[in-house]
Amino acid sequence: MPENDPLRNALVISNPLGEDTSIMRTTALPSMMDVIARNCNARAAECALFEDTTTYTPNADPDQLPTETETLMLGAYGAGWDYLGLKGVVEKLLETARVADARFARNTAGTSYHPGRCADIWLGEDKLGTIGEVHPAVLANYGVKPRVVAAELRMDVLFAHRGGTPAFKQLPKHPAITRDLALVADDAVPAADIASRIRKAAGKALESLTLFDVYTGEHMAPGKKSLAYSLVLRAADRTLTDEEAENAVKKVLANLAEISVELRS
Repeated sequence: MPENDPLRNALVISNPLGEDTSIMRTTALPSMMDVIARNCNARAAECALFEDTTTYTPNADPDQLPTETETLMLGAYGAGWDYLGLKGVVEKLLETARVADARFARNTAGTSYHPGRCADIWLGEDKLGTIGEVHPAVLANYGVKPRVVAAELRMDVLFAHRGGTPAFKQLPKHPAITRDLALVADDAVPAADIASRIRKAAGKALESLTLFDVYTGEHMAPGKKSLAYSLVLRAADRTLTDEEAENAVKKVLANLAEISVELRS
């Protein structure tokens, strides 16, 4: 962590059992890395762990107790565990909690995470936490060789944004229209921004949106990537026409053109 990182501002225990336990933790990542290191030393080929724990932030008034934050810490390594794998777990958690306003924003600061493989998770204007690949320097400190992905989530923010009681709705009576879009975008453009623009432009007719392919390679120009989305369009009260579907797609492409995203030829 940088010298000015607020996570370094930890509460010191006056009568600790040892040097390793002399401060109250401001982040749950070190304890997760301890467990992962033990699994690696025991030659476990892969593992996926979680911890429901508490972190502590010192109060500005030394006479007041620190702020306690309930935290959900996730950590994993091994086959199939990368950034996208853990992101899928977090997204499923948000879906279960019926959270509708989540967005993942690229975090380039890094600190304990890899600066190019890390994102902050926002629920509206509240930061839920951070997800990413643990920084190689951190792995070296713990003697861990495989890549490790982790996520640290604030439970108070999650519960504040959870949805209400699920409501069942009637199965659709009218058929859906599916349109696939293969798009070309700059590497720097987040897929989440593209998806947000598609949803906004398609409007109420968009029933679901799925990113099913991402490609970068020899057939792409330098600094470019290809993203393929599947759009399912449906009206609740009638059958959509092909013309209405095409108009929705045209609106989507016009919106994406504003950030230099276009159809792949």
